[in-house]
Amino acid sequence: MNFNPLPEEQQHPDLVRDLQAVYLMTSEDRASLDRIQTRLFQLAPGQPQEQEPAHRFNGNIALGNPGRPRRNKPWFQHLGLIAAAFFVVVLTGVLLSTFVLMREKINNRSLPVTSGQSTSISPVQRTLIGKGQSLESKGFCMIDSQNGWAISSQNSGPLFRTTDGGKSWQRLNLPQKIVGESFSVSVFDKDMAFLLPKTNPAGFLMLYFYRTIDGGTTWQRINWPTTPKVAQEGFGEFDWTFLDHNHGWVSVMTQQYNGAGIPGASQTDDETLYHTDNGGLAWQKVARFPFKYRADNLTFSDAQTGWLTTHIDDPNHAALSDPYSFPAALYMTHDGGYTWKQSLLPAPPTKYIKFTGLQGPWFRSANTGYLLAAVSNISGNGDKIYLYITRDNGKSWQVSGAAFTTYGLNVLDATHSYDNTFLYVLINGQWVKTSNAPPGGDTTRVQFLSPQIGIAIVNAHEEVYRSNDGGKTWQGVGHLGI
Repeated sequence: MNFNPLPEEQQHPDLVRDLQAVYLMTSEDRASLDRIQTRLFQLAPGQPQEQEPAHRFNGNIALGNPGRPRRNKPWFQHLGLIAAAFFVVVLTGVLLSTFVLMREKINNRSLPVTSGQSTSISPVQRTLIGKGQSLESKGFCMIDSQNGWAISSQNSGPLFRTTDGGKSWQRLNLPQKIVGESFSVSVFDKDMAFLLPKTNPAGFLMLYFYRTIDGGTTWQRINWPTTPKVAQEGFGEFDWTFLDHNHGWVSVMTQQYNGAGIPGASQTDDETLYHTDNGGLAWQKVARFPFKYRADNLTFSDAQTGWLTTHIDDPNHAALSDPYSFPAALYMTHDGGYTWKQSLLPAPPTKYIKFTGLQGPWFRSANTGYLLAAVSNISGNGDKIYLYITRDNGKSWQVSGAAFTTYGLNVLDATHSYDNTFLYVLINGQWVKTSNAPPGGDTTRVQFLSPQIGIAIVNAHEEVYRSNDGGKTWQGVGHLGI
């Protein structure tokens, strides 16, 4: 059965494809609809009715008039026609209602989700808020040009929030239990952040955290999922990622003590992946990772597709002191984390030996992601860092440009990145520094929100500077905490 596309279908081709995937018609369904269509045409008004055949009994004509029109229970025919039409109307209404509801979900998917609300993961792409940004390195993180978070002194607060681009900062009230204690902060968007209490003096993460989804006005204590060994020891390592305020994953393992250059090995009951659909109020065990060495950089781009990095044994390098004995590897899942398969990266344009480290990937949309790869080279003059890009949700990766000459990189897009101080632009295949350092002493706290907008906090007085021309010039806009 073919129908002319509705205006809504023409305006939303991606949504139509999602609907076709959700409401896939079986061969039985199609045959049933074809029979209904044929029956409707046969019973359409104005078609000639077949004549009533003469009844025969023992070879003689009886009880019948060949010229009389057939009248075989007309009420039953009309009832069948009404039922078939009703079925078609109901089916059409269901599909149209689904179309409208899914369109509304798309239009409203970026709205904050109420704490504790549990919803199933739909096939429609959700807002990616990812792993969050730790405040431990720079001490601040701007979500956009107006909204940001900052912590004045590392690991003990106070915590601040700005909604006017850094001109003024509101000091937030913290949960009473962690005031004065050691903790770290991870921020996801302008509304959601985690406070992560740590043990003293080792600094390992405790088995719980505090979450806000209203910009720090209120905080809710939530327990991490645990393996038996993590629960026994009372602290562990947690690597998390979220699609939105509700749907996320976390890997859990005991704290690892690594030898020099040797990856931490997973324990027999450790490194387990969990999933939540209500912001961490409840966790469901997905699977125990099958890797020999610990997994890092866990991230998901949709409900089924995710990545992580780990290390593998290289049989060609047996010495434990040889860093090439444990090359880094990228793994991918297509079933929500139940199974994982290695995703091979193409060799960069250099004489290299192995990938010694991978950072990322980060996904800006369902299809576009970025990965930084440290590559050892034959010349032995240190690792080189390359940017890898995927535009097909990880099915393939390509190298973008030559190697970087700096470390501590953050990726903005395919042609812009920045380190702790400067902005770099890909020009003729080379990464070129195009910005100037902010005025004042400490220049290790710089963030670029776009190729034009940058924010920096400098000096012991924690002065806030802003650039609107890609870091070429900087203007003071305020002070942290004031």
